[in-house]
Order: sequence, then structure tokens, then C-alpha cells
Amino acid sequence: MKYLTDVFDLVSNWMRDGLFSIAMAMVATLLTIYGGHLNKAIRGGTKKYPFMVRLIIFVCLCAFGYGMLTIIAAKLLCNMLGGLNNHALSPVVILIFIVIGFVAERKNNI
Repeated sequence: MKYLTDVFDLVSNWMRDGLFSIAMAMVATLLTIYGGHLNKAIRGGTKKYPFMVRLIIFVCLCAFGYGMLTIIAAKLLCNMLGGLNNHALSPVVILIFIVIGFVAERKNNI
């Protein structure tokens, strides 16, 4: 059992340097999976507006909304993951990616 915790410590120490990138990858993947739903909701709420207004809203959503959401969510996730100790960090990161994979499979993204 000690060997396993040593492996977790080693992998977690390696992960800490790239924790923001790992969090960014998680958030970007979730936005890829659920972005269509968000676009559909925005599209439904803007149907009554003229084409140019809808176009501007869509461009703002993509350029600023998704970008801001990605950065803010990645920072929050990075802080949450950074608060974990080395015994928990690597298993949690691996588990999150596995769960994201299952979610992508259920949404037919894989």
C-alpha cells in the first residue's frame, strides 16, 4: 500500500506544475460537450431579434462568454484541485477525466 501512495505523491507533484492547464483541459472538454446546449438556449432566447443582433450576440458569446467562462472556471477548478493533498490529487484528476469520458460517451461525443 505504501508503494501506491508513493506513486500518487510522485504523480501529484508532477501534476502541480501544470494544474491550471489540466483544469483548462477539463473545462474546455466540458464546454465542448455542453456548448451546443448553451448555444441552443441562447438561440431560443434570441429568435425574435433581427439577424444582425443575433449575430452580434453569438459573436460576443463565443469570443467573450466562452473565453471568460473557461478562464474563470479553470481558475476555480485549479484552486480546488490545488487544495488537495498529494495522496488525493492524482486519483481525483484521473477520476474526473474518466467521468468526463463517460459523460462524452453518453452524449455521443465519442
